[in-house]
Formats: sequence, structure tokens, C-alpha cells
Amino acid sequence: MRTALRLREYETVLPKEEIYSLIALTAFYAKFYGQCSRAFVKLQAAGCAEAKHAEISKLALSIFTRFSPVDPSQKRADCPSCGGNVQEWDAHCAGCGQHLPACTLTGKAILEPHLTAKCRVCKHSFYETEAHGLQNCPLCHSQLPLQLHAGY
Repeated sequence: MRTALRLREYETVLPKEEIYSLIALTAFYAKFYGQCSRAFVKLQAAGCAEAKHAEISKLALSIFTRFSPVDPSQKRADCPSCGGNVQEWDAHCAGCGQHLPACTLTGKAILEPHLTAKCRVCKHSFYETEAHGLQNCPLCHSQLPLQLHAGY
């Protein structure tokens, strides 16, 4: 779900309907009904055809009459810039607007840059503790340095 939520950063490139459909689907199956509800609101506002809008509304009604639009409680963390509260899937801090890059392995926001490694080829970061013996970058598949997979 974290990775699906990152798709919001690409609204200018990808169709909004596809982005929010994927977010709604992954959030539903992950039981994050609050995120699912927000995705349905975006889908309904996307300006699709009347028949499709009616289908989306009917599906939302059937979901949210059974489930409250609430996410399970999640551990919050501090923004590395301002110390404000952020969640692991946030792409930006609501307090200061700081961009929070995503771990290419987990999709979590990188809130502790000192615990990350960076691929030498694609320059994307990931938490070293999540690498568990990886030999290749999860994004570009280039070989990672030997010392990285020695301890995991």
C-alpha cells in the first residue's frame, strides 16, 4: 500500500483514475479504509463518465456501509527537518513540506537517512536493515557493494 500511495506524486504523468483505483484497491485489501475512502473521493472527483461515476459511488457505498473509513493505528515518526509528525507512507511533511524519499525496498518514507544505503548506479536509497542479503539493487538491479550484504 505504501508504494501505491507514492503514485500520487505522478498525477501529472499517470491517469488519475488509474492511480486512485490502485490506491483504493490496495488500501481496501490492506484494511486501511481511511486511505481507501480518500481514494474513492478522488475517483469521484476525477470527472469520469456518468455511468462510471455511478459505479464508483455504488461500490463506495457498499464498502463503507460495512467498514468505517478509518485506518488501523500506525506508529508515527518525526520529520527529520522540523520534527513534525509524519506517517511511514507520507511523501511530504505536512508541517514544513519537506520531501520524504521512499525506501526502494519497502516503500516507507526515509526518516532516518543515516540508516540507509544508496545504489551507486541509480542513486536511490533503501534502509540497510531491510537489505537482508540482497546482492542487487531492487530498482535498477545493478550489483550492490560487498560490504552491504556481508552483515545481512
